[in-house]
Amino acid sequence: MTDQKSATPTPNEQVHTHEHGYDHGHEHDHSHDAPNDNLPPNTVTLEDAGAARKKVMISIPAERVAAKYQQVYKELHRDAAVPGFRRGRVPRRILEKRFGSNARDTIKSQLIAESYEAAVEDHHLNVISQPEMDAGKIELPESGPMLIEMYVEIIPDFALPDLNGIEIKKPLLQPTEERFQVALETLAKNLGSWKPATQPAQPNDRINAAVDICNEDGSLLAQVPSTSMAVQAGSLLGITFDDLAQRLTGATAGTTVELSGKVPDDLPQEQFRGRNVKIVLHVTGVEHQHIPELNDQLAAENGFNDLADLHAAMREALQVRLSGEIDRIMQSQVLSALLQRTALDLPAKVSARQSESVLRRRATEWMQRGVPIAEIEKHMGELKAASTQEALRDLKTAFIVNRLAEEFHITITPAELNTEIAAIATQYGRRPEKLRQELAANGRLEDLAQQILQRNVLAHVISLSKVVEIEEAAWNELMRNPAAPEGGLNVAGVPLAAASSEQNAT
Repeated sequence: MTDQKSATPTPNEQVHTHEHGYDHGHEHDHSHDAPNDNLPPNTVTLEDAGAARKKVMISIPAERVAAKYQQVYKELHRDAAVPGFRRGRVPRRILEKRFGSNARDTIKSQLIAESYEAAVEDHHLNVISQPEMDAGKIELPESGPMLIEMYVEIIPDFALPDLNGIEIKKPLLQPTEERFQVALETLAKNLGSWKPATQPAQPNDRINAAVDICNEDGSLLAQVPSTSMAVQAGSLLGITFDDLAQRLTGATAGTTVELSGKVPDDLPQEQFRGRNVKIVLHVTGVEHQHIPELNDQLAAENGFNDLADLHAAMREALQVRLSGEIDRIMQSQVLSALLQRTALDLPAKVSARQSESVLRRRATEWMQRGVPIAEIEKHMGELKAASTQEALRDLKTAFIVNRLAEEFHITITPAELNTEIAAIATQYGRRPEKLRQELAANGRLEDLAQQILQRNVLAHVISLSKVVEIEEAAWNELMRNPAAPEGGLNVAGVPLAAASSEQNAT
């Protein structure tokens, strides 16, 4: 079987520790810290700096700094083109005068990068984000050692949760005709196209706009030249606007819509956090979604023999999705139990990169469940406001899942990944090979592989748990209870109850 790498770092190595399990801020001066170049090694000091966080202090000896000077100027001497001199014949003093500032920047950045990479490798630091440092305060000395100080977030050490005594409920969902019709309606929407509208915007239309983001006093903070958004409730910059659909309804090219609110303190874009802002939408156009009729011609255009062939494939896909929904509900309950049973300290803050990773994974999950693209875009906007907390939960989940995968020797195969891609492609009327290329291009292929690994791990834990089957009506009633277990929420196209009845919809 082939191991798949996750977008979240795989915790298959623990932080470098001593017998008592932790570093406590003393120096490490190992000979392997430096390459075999007969130069003195860097001195690296590690200190605890909070949950899953280390302060890394590096002292680069003067001899190593001088060697980097020699290396950079040797390359300059070889490659620099200076009028009046043949290449490779420019005197050092001319190079220093002409390229001195750029050369120092190059020397400094290379020393920082090389020393950081060596410290991470030599001290077995499983970092989960880019290092934090104030590069402006790091000086390239004329003499003596170069001192670097930075902070890194790392994979924490933790004990695996107790798997005994977990009880979960398994709802018995059925592929009803009503569910099949909802799935067909969803497919038609996914095959639809957006076309310029001649009428003012109506709910569920889409507007195109340029966006100005301003301070309360009207001074400009940032501009977005072009964006699209659905005419429905949503969020911008993490600010939820329940009346956004009403504000956008009736808009035409040339309309200006002004919104205001306070940006959440945990928004990934740090420059906007906590600000009271005014968001000005300059509408440039309105689009209406054309939803095609599902017929023999459309079926043939999407790789099916005829409409009956498409229907057969959709019924099969519906059965697969229902089975997957049952599994998801059970796995969600198991995951909740694992999170509750695992004591795990996480970093105090999460980088924007990790928050963006959360958004990608959520989009991939919704694609697996056949949610229409327009709905995914809507939920992605809403999720940005809570992406930091979601990122923390996802990090904890990934750490637990990957440790359990190692413990039970669980991996995924290429065939599993291909099967999942094919199932998603069917739901959206797409060709699997084309979808695979798109997933790989935007980073979601690794996310999908991690989700399959997580599914396999949770399935194994389910096999060790007590499973209680429950009829669908009883499950729906249980979900109406405010104290209902996690994992019972509905997804578009696979309602847990009749479409005409109350839904616990996401």
